[in-house]
Order: sequence, then C-alpha cells, then structure tokens
Amino acid sequence: MKRILPLILSVFALNAWGQVPVQVQTQSKNYDLSDAYRITFEDGGATQVIHTRSQGEIRVPMSDLKQIHFNDTTVSLMDQIMNLENCEIMKAILSDKVPNLPASFFWAYLNSPSVTKVFIPNDDAFQMIPYKVSAIGEVVSVKSVPGQTFPLKAERYMYDFEKGLKGRVAINGKLTEEEAVKILQRLILNQMVIENQDNAYTVAGSEVEKCDGEYRGAYQKNALNKEWENIPMIHVVQSLSGIEGKTCMVTDACAHESILRTYEVLQEIAPSFLSLMKVPKDLLVGCGYIDNALDPDDIEERLEHFIFFNHQVENLYRFNWCSAKVGYTIFAPSDEAIAEALNNGDVYTWDKIQEEYDAIMINGGSEKVIHEMISKTFAFIKRHICFRNALVEVAPGENVQMVSCNQLSGGVPQTLSVRRESNSDVFEVSASRAKSDPNTIFYVREPWGNIKDNVYSSYEYSVGVVMRMDKAIVDEN
Repeated sequence: MKRILPLILSVFALNAWGQVPVQVQTQSKNYDLSDAYRITFEDGGATQVIHTRSQGEIRVPMSDLKQIHFNDTTVSLMDQIMNLENCEIMKAILSDKVPNLPASFFWAYLNSPSVTKVFIPNDDAFQMIPYKVSAIGEVVSVKSVPGQTFPLKAERYMYDFEKGLKGRVAINGKLTEEEAVKILQRLILNQMVIENQDNAYTVAGSEVEKCDGEYRGAYQKNALNKEWENIPMIHVVQSLSGIEGKTCMVTDACAHESILRTYEVLQEIAPSFLSLMKVPKDLLVGCGYIDNALDPDDIEERLEHFIFFNHQVENLYRFNWCSAKVGYTIFAPSDEAIAEALNNGDVYTWDKIQEEYDAIMINGGSEKVIHEMISKTFAFIKRHICFRNALVEVAPGENVQMVSCNQLSGGVPQTLSVRRESNSDVFEVSASRAKSDPNTIFYVREPWGNIKDNVYSSYEYSVGVVMRMDKAIVDEN
C-alpha cells in the first residue's frame, strides 16, 4: 500500500492538471499517452482505467504497474487544438470522432521524435484538395457536419487547375465515407514534416520547402513550374506549443502531394526517353526474347517484368514500378541526349531493333544479335531509374550513391554517384557528368495497383521524382 498510494495521488492529480502527456510503465509494456484526460478505478482499486481520446480505455492492473510519469512542463497539444477556432475538421479527426479513421494512427506520428514540424490546417484549407486531373479537373472539399455519425461531408467540385477556378459540384459528386477516409488519411500524413538542416519532407515522402515566408508542398512547387494561377500557398495563421521541440502551426492551406503522373511528365520533358520505355510486347515474344513456347498466361506474366507502363484507360498509363511502396527517381535524358546516345550506339530504338529483326527473318542470321540489342536497350533505360527519391535522399552539397534498376553482369545492381549542388537543385549524375535542369524537376505519384480513373487523392500511391538531364548515363561502373 505504501508503494501504491503515491501512484494513486499522482493519478488524481491528472484531473487537476488537465490534459498532459502521460507515460505509464508496467512490468511488460510502456504506454505513451499524450491525450489521456481521466483515470478511474475498477475492482475496488485493483485496476486503473486510463481514458484516452485516441486509444479509448486502457486497463492496467495495479499489481502490474511500475511507474506513472506526468510531463507537466508543457500544455497538451490536443488541448490546444480543441480550443482552436475554425479547425473543426482537425478536431474531429484527432479526437477519434471520424469512423474508420483512428486518431491513434496520427498521434503515433505526432508523438514521434522524427516529426519536427506539424501543420494543423484550418477548415478553409480543406476546401481545395487536388483530386483528379483530366480535360476537366476536380477538387474535393470537406466540411464539418457536427452531430452526424460521420461528422464530415466530402464532395467533388469541377476545377480548372491552370486558372485556379472552382466550379459547380460534380455529377454524383458526394464521396462515400470510405473514399473520404482514404483521402484524409494520406492528406493528414502530408501535414507532418521530417526535416534537418538541409531539406524537409512529409511522412508520406513528399518535399516541403519554405520560401519568402510561406510553405510549399510538391503540388505547389509543380504548379509553379507549370505557371498555373491562384496556387494556394501555405501560410501560418497561428503557432502552437509543440511536443519535444516540435513546431506546430495552424495553416490556411494544406501541404499537397503532386497530382502529376510519371507518363505525363516524361511526355512533356523527355518524349524520346519515354518512347524507349514503350516496350513492344509482340517484338519481345516474336524474336524469342520471351520464350514464345510458353503458355499464354506464363508469357503475360513474364512480360510484366519488361514493361515500364501499363495502359489503362484512354490516355492513362501507370508506371509499372517494380517496388511500388518505395520512392523512385528517373534521370530522364533530353531528346538531344538520346539522339547522341543513338548515334554512338549506346542504345537502340525499338523501330531499329524491329528493322534488324525483319532483315534477319528475310535474309537469315542469328537472333542472338537482336537479343543483345534488346538487352543493351533495357540496360540503358534501367540505368536511368533509381530506387528512392533524390530530392529527399541527396541533401544540398552532398554526394550519394543511389542504386539503379540495372543489373550488371555479376548480378549486382549498378550504383550511380549523385551529387547535388549546394545552392540549387542541379543534380550531377555518374561519370557521364549528366546535369539536371532545375526547371524540369517534377514530383510524381503512381498507384500501387491498377485504377479505373485518373484519381490522385488516395493513400495507395508511391512518390517519385522525374528530372531531365542534359546527357545520357552510359557508363557501367
């Protein structure tokens, strides 16, 4: 009883202090409860019940309890958020009021020491969430609907991305609860920033930068590159006391990811390289590069390992990234660089390979030559595609070895030496000394699986970056 009494007195003090971070240590587990607001007892005091907003009621037998620690040096972030005006949406999300969107998922990141900056978007910021890009674009607007079982209403609106003009509600524009949850989960993760002295990026892997007193996410940066109008920049409305040195800010806009896809960016900045990535399936099978004696289903399965883009609907192509949940970088050679590489015999166009194959079929000869041309072309393409995001991985002034998709003769992947200039977004790659044009660096997103429409607001996406280079990467070392 002498050991338990001080603990009980400390527990009752929680109600007096209000919402403060609490750490509970038992014989077998530790609880970090940043949003605990009350502790009660059951079984005649033998069990304590810790009431939290994100994890519900946690029952801890007093016999298992080792220590309770109260951090009374800061005011709870949750307490501050709940007292904010015009932040009803974030209040609902972070206090576990949105079904199937557990607040504990976000508080795990909020409490992480890796997260150094947190944006708390106000309700106005949720009125323009990039959703769909096509001939007629769409955004999603989310509004608070207090008193409802699902306290949020999400609708699609017509939107002109180039002009920044919002139009009428889209036909059948109301999103289902499941669709709204998917959008919000990814969106909130992009308001949590990991930073060091050189760069900053969100938990979802998208870049964030501060410029002239305002913040820009990947969407804002890409929109500036495309010279779109009325771009919603992120401004700080109010600052909050964070946890463990975190900077927490109420903002008037959200940090959004890119709404661009790999295919459309390559089509704009490096069409010749894109044409190399459009692999002709029939040629691979016809010349025996893919064993044409296999069962048709087996042939299709084998082809998936060689196809860079899957055609979906209309002009929609999905980059067939082989490691979907890992970021990627494409160092795309310019048209001039591709022309030089073709002239030097460093790569072959598919038309050239087809022409050589047709000549062999007519005049006779070995298909081995065709297979070597195809292998050389694949190696060339894959050498320009690297695992992980160069904008995140390579800090200004640093030199980093990045792993490419190209397999060398010894069966190990080729690595590229990537250097980033200290005062700009110029990247220099490999011994080829290929350099990027900062105005052609774009964040892109790709879904993990097939999708039926050109929809960008979902959590099932990989984040990548595409940049145009003035030279091709031709060395293998």
